[in-house]
Amino acid sequence: MRSYAYYEHLSLKTRALNKVRRLLQWGPLERLLRRFTQGAQPLSLRARLIPPEYLYRAGSWREARLNGMLCRLDLSDTVGHSAYFGLADHGADRFLRSIAPTDIVVDIGANIGLRAMAFAKAARNGRVIAFEPHPVSFARLKAHAEANQLHHLVPVRLGIGNARSSARLYEVVGTNPGMNRIISDPEADSRFPSQEIEIDTLDRALAAQGVMHVTHIKIDVEGYEMEVLRGSEAVLLRDRPALFIELDDDNLREQGASARELVEWLSGRGYRVHAAEDEAPLRSDLTGCHLDIIAERLPQGSAMP
Repeated sequence: MRSYAYYEHLSLKTRALNKVRRLLQWGPLERLLRRFTQGAQPLSLRARLIPPEYLYRAGSWREARLNGMLCRLDLSDTVGHSAYFGLADHGADRFLRSIAPTDIVVDIGANIGLRAMAFAKAARNGRVIAFEPHPVSFARLKAHAEANQLHHLVPVRLGIGNARSSARLYEVVGTNPGMNRIISDPEADSRFPSQEIEIDTLDRALAAQGVMHVTHIKIDVEGYEMEVLRGSEAVLLRDRPALFIELDDDNLREQGASARELVEWLSGRGYRVHAAEDEAPLRSDLTGCHLDIIAERLPQGSAMP
């Protein structure tokens, strides 16, 4: 079974750089660094100065406003750490700009709700349904919605898949709840802590919330995306929503799928798929890829380009 934590084998260069980064964890310097890194490219020199999440002790809490929303973030957690230092994410921003005030948005794999809150701000007169099955992440998602009085953001503790079922959700990297995933390999039981979760199809889950139409769907479920799409086909054919999806070939292959299969599945249902970052067409060979994609339904009767 593969190793999931990128920091298990650090180079000498990284270890030396971390000695400098530790100095920047001191409160006043950290606050200055945060201002300096807002909007920086993830691979830029500014971003390389940021002390990585594994240098922070568990429970390194910070309160910050992101996109006008009050957030409580743990800097030892990859999700909170990335949000706190504010690196650029042009693909997510492009998808966000497509959301109108009255839209109905679904967030599948909402984690602690940072993107769901941004969706809720954009769809201020609409509704956001945020699905997150992990109990700890769900509790933080719910707390964020309540702290910001986002009454039109509805947290739902449920996984979305191809059938009504239950599964084990494995915590493969202790510092990154965003990598929690379903694993079919029986070796996972002896390697990782896990939580039993409930799963249902998107049409049934939305009907339970009284939602009969959606305009946008974001999916980030660490390789389970094909199962989500298959279980959401009725909604996709009915509503033709815009999609924002994490496309990771290695994760998908763990679930018996692939990035190429996912893209072809969407194309076969009338979607035009492109890279979220720059709207570029996808390369023909998607082996080992890791990127976000946006998929938009072509007008009925249009031919695929």
